[in-house]
Amino acid sequence: MTAALAGFFGALALLLAAVGLYGIDDVYGHERRREIGIRMRSAPSRLRVMSGVVRDGLAVTLGGARPGFRRRARTVQLVKSLLFGITAHDPVDAGRRGQRL
Repeated sequence: MTAALAGFFGALALLLAAVGLYGIDDVYGHERRREIGIRMRSAPSRLRVMSGVVRDGLAVTLGGARPGFRRRARTVQLVKSLLFGITAHDPVDAGRRGQRL
């Protein structure tokens, strides 16, 4: 029950993070709409303008994801220290051996 509840809240956190990142990218694109229109009018290629917009959006997204990955690594170490007598991959290993969980 605890694992299912933790999984639910983990999935909910992932959904909220995805919605938040989408919102940030949407606001960022809306603020640059005039600039993008001018570039589309004067640039030699629409692909070049679109790749610049996507590159800038990815830079913002990855800039926010980097601290999350660092915290994830620390959290994994904390959880491993709380597990006694089993490893973090025991449910996976039990399934491979044909045992029921």
